[in-house]
Amino acid sequence: MKHLSHPAILAFLFLAASAHAQGKAQLPNAAAAPNAAPNGTSLCGYTPSAIKFGIGLGTVPYEGGMGLGGEMQYEHSFPFGLSVFVAAGTNATNYRGSGRSQGFANGVSWDNSYSYKYSERLSFLDLGLRTQVLRLGERYTLKAGAGVSAVRSVFEHPKTLVINRGIIVQREDGTHRASVLMLNFGLDNDFQISPRWVLGLRAVFRATDTERHTLTRVINIDNGTLTTTSGIRNTLNLGLSLGYLF
Repeated sequence: MKHLSHPAILAFLFLAASAHAQGKAQLPNAAAAPNAAPNGTSLCGYTPSAIKFGIGLGTVPYEGGMGLGGEMQYEHSFPFGLSVFVAAGTNATNYRGSGRSQGFANGVSWDNSYSYKYSERLSFLDLGLRTQVLRLGERYTLKAGAGVSAVRSVFEHPKTLVINRGIIVQREDGTHRASVLMLNFGLDNDFQISPRWVLGLRAVFRATDTERHTLTRVINIDNGTLTTTSGIRNTLNLGLSLGYLF
């Protein structure tokens, strides 16, 4: 058996000491590895806070139309899939009423068309709790939520509208304002696209137990009347959002 030379022994000892030193330097990182969380999330797979900005479609109560809307939302999450949220936004839409009258009376014929515009805007403030119902990997989360909403409607419409032979002969506009508390129920789909950014799809339904703040509108057309009565009962919002996680 050959004996190792002194230089070889010294080289072996140097390499062994270097490997031992590197192993000790990596121990803190190795110990921290079980506590590390992918994609910037916490140990339990939740993100402490998120702020989201969204756009989408939402209904307005009196005419029941669908309008464009915007929303800003803050969500704070806790372990085990629970979170609290607050969201503020608005929906708005414009309407156009139109018609045509044709006829002949007392030797006079007419063929006239008419149109008029009016608008409706809904503002809301949502507050509630969410729970995680589904999680696929580290990127997709489905949450269900419920809470309360403060809703305010501003409906600008003709209070008086008289149409004779297709011509608007009298019009007086007015603004109807109404506020109501509602319950909200929602589903949130979150797709994490990077450690700090998330895309969201949100559907929220708000409702009251009975129709509130009913309003009757009357249009007088050629000695007849067209009457519509409605109030605030429910609203629906569908939106797409971009959120920042912190």
